[in-house]
Amino acid sequence: MQYVRAFSKLLQLSALVLLSVACARKVDGPARVRLQLPAAKTLALEALTASSGSTSWGLSDPSNMSEVACYAVLVSGPETALKNKACKNLNGSTVLEYGLLSGTVSATAGTIDLSVPSGSSRLITIVAFGATSSAACVQAETAPKTARTSLSSPHIVGYKQLDLLPGNVTVDITASMTGSTKFEDCTAPFFSVTPDVSTPSGPALLAMAHGTTSYNFASVGIGTTKSATLTVNNSGGAATALSATGLTTPFAFKGGTYPGTGGTCSSTLGAGASCTLSIDFAPASAAYFPATLNVSYNDGTTVQNLQVPMGGTGVTTAALSYTVGSSYNFGSVTNGAFAEYAVTVENMGAETATALSAGALSAPFSYKGGSYPGTGGTCVTSIASMASCTIVVKYAPVATGAHSGTLALTYFDQAENKTINLNLQGSGQTVAFLIISDGPTYSFGTMPVGTAGEKVFTISNGGTSAATGLSGSVTGMPYLIKGGSYPGTGGTCGATIPGGANCTVILNYMPSSSGTFNDSLQISYNDGAGAQVVTRPLTGIGANPALLTISDGPTHYYGPVTYGGGVATHTFTVTNSGQLPATAMSETGLAAPFSFQGGVYPGTGGTCASTLAGGASCTLVVMYMPAGGGSHQDTLNVFYHDAVQGQNATRDLDGQGVAPALLTISDPSYDYGNVAIASSQQKYFTITNSGGVSATSLNGSGLAAPFAFTGGSYPGSGGTCGATLAAGATCTVSVHFTPLVLGVVNDTLEITYQDGVSSQTAQRLIQGTGVL
Repeated sequence: MQYVRAFSKLLQLSALVLLSVACARKVDGPARVRLQLPAAKTLALEALTASSGSTSWGLSDPSNMSEVACYAVLVSGPETALKNKACKNLNGSTVLEYGLLSGTVSATAGTIDLSVPSGSSRLITIVAFGATSSAACVQAETAPKTARTSLSSPHIVGYKQLDLLPGNVTVDITASMTGSTKFEDCTAPFFSVTPDVSTPSGPALLAMAHGTTSYNFASVGIGTTKSATLTVNNSGGAATALSATGLTTPFAFKGGTYPGTGGTCSSTLGAGASCTLSIDFAPASAAYFPATLNVSYNDGTTVQNLQVPMGGTGVTTAALSYTVGSSYNFGSVTNGAFAEYAVTVENMGAETATALSAGALSAPFSYKGGSYPGTGGTCVTSIASMASCTIVVKYAPVATGAHSGTLALTYFDQAENKTINLNLQGSGQTVAFLIISDGPTYSFGTMPVGTAGEKVFTISNGGTSAATGLSGSVTGMPYLIKGGSYPGTGGTCGATIPGGANCTVILNYMPSSSGTFNDSLQISYNDGAGAQVVTRPLTGIGANPALLTISDGPTHYYGPVTYGGGVATHTFTVTNSGQLPATAMSETGLAAPFSFQGGVYPGTGGTCASTLAGGASCTLVVMYMPAGGGSHQDTLNVFYHDAVQGQNATRDLDGQGVAPALLTISDPSYDYGNVAIASSQQKYFTITNSGGVSATSLNGSGLAAPFAFTGGSYPGSGGTCGATLAAGATCTVSVHFTPLVLGVVNDTLEITYQDGVSSQTAQRLIQGTGVL
């Protein structure tokens, strides 16, 4: 045998799923149905069926569509031959009646093509199976009963009912495991019954399905439209040339043309089939309107007409509406708080609306005070034409998230009962809570007195409700909201911060004296349930800027210094009497004959660098080395940054370049004359300094017996010269002559000294004669 046509033929089965069909009937020629499957799964052309008496299909059932391995397709029909078998649930209720259809089945690209007898009331059903493997979806007809353990129970996962006319029909069905029906038992394993597919005979015979020869729309409000769907049944052979005419204003096919939008009638109606016409009645005035619908068709022999009288009455009515439209949003409301809204209802119709009533509202929506129309509401039982009233609705969330509800107001418009709906919306929010950045305490650090620091604080709302009524403040100087008022110039905070949002407040810190200053930035707000305050502690230190002074003021005088090589050196002390460090220290302006010792700042032996701490001192070593005579002036200038701006500390310098010391000895070529042997002759010589600086390191030398300094040593007894002789001054030395032999004796008196630059010697030739 080939593979089972059981579910190969179950793919073609006719099934009636607890649906009643008006009557059994003959069917005309076959319709070709192309089914587009709802999921990308392999279609089982042939599948295993259950044998009689089985209570289990073996494999555990699929829990979702992704676990479906194969499908079967079942087609229902009213024919007795198509429902002589049954599948049942374990409780004994019949779930599916079925039989076989003739034709072939194939699967291509997720579709099924099958040929079924055409006719109305066909229910096309998709059945899904789980399987242990793809091979389990195809079983031999003679497979043993134990092979059923490879398949799950069949589940109905989708269906659609429609009329099948001769020809090709495409059917789309959406499948879902939700609410699916599972078969537990079937009465036969192989479904071998052949259906009756004979063609019905006799003329077409059309009749209205509602069982009367007329249709009444009853009362309809002026300016409104009432729609009706009329069903036409064919209890005979095929009807052709089907059409419908006769409708006059205010009657019309819905959408304007036959068979009306949503209607299914076309130019033919198969034997035993039915179709629908969609008709509108839209009266423009208060009156009764008659009309006759004429359904024309060819019954196979002649043209026939089905006359359907119809009528309707246009009446003036009330017309209620909400002035706010179809919905109202309370917006965000903090949990535990509430919002109220007075909904206005107006009657723009020509009649009084009566029998007003409104259903209960679902929490968290309610009528204010607990009952309709809400405390303060004015809608009672009626609203006159062109009048209005109010219903007071309260929204009081206790949980976070979106909430929705419906205010349904029912009334009688003098023609029929109507309901208008107002969709209510709102969002429950957690209370606002604000956080100020830069905690736990923000320090502005140390700022120079007289300067201003700035800080941008971020205010964040960590709740979902908006924070409202915001304001900000500090106690006072040296703290100030920039520009003088909240939120500070450039700040973005306003009176409200939405939930989850943030904004900025800008503060200045402006110390006017030294010391430590503490304060707090305070933000006041309403969190949606009450007043709140959040603070950020502030601290800062005010300090005096650096202030440098240079010692030896107002002018340091180097004194006379020998030009051409003389050098005078001085060490200056630089003191920072401020509290903040002086930075970027450097010297500018020194020029020859003044310079730093060694040529560069701070001078050899100096201790100043680029920074000097508050209260500290350092030294600079500056020398004066004139190249010529005369007075010289300059300024020692130390540039520094005092933590606010650049400054200069100065010290004036003065020096005098003078000629070197020059000593001369009086009495040129002095002659002691004749001096008796062993006797002594004394002489005072005057030493004169005609130079510009003191001569230093004076000393006498060069004398040899019989010449000597009186008393034996420089400057000789009674001499006034010492080690130094000021410029322009004089002094004396005493030299004696004591001959011991006869004859003339020559010698040289020498005075050595430092002239301010180098060693020099002043000389005087002397002589004497020893006699008896």
